[in-house]
Amino acid sequence: MCHTLQDAGTEGAIGPILDDLKPTAARVKKAVMEGVGVMPSFAQKLTAAQIDALALYVSRASGGSH
Repeated sequence: MCHTLQDAGTEGAIGPILDDLKPTAARVKKAVMEGVGVMPSFAQKLTAAQIDALALYVSRASGGSH
């Protein structure tokens, strides 16, 4: 609903298109931990391991730097 990421089969209208943004894993992790813009923090909803896995996945799937 929020982001577009081709590998995940998602199409969003709120957040940036991750395939175009190609974020690094560090950038994804920071956004998930702290929130950014209208995106809330998920630090209280996900474990550190889940956040690390999500950050690595998004980075790899979008063609970003690991």
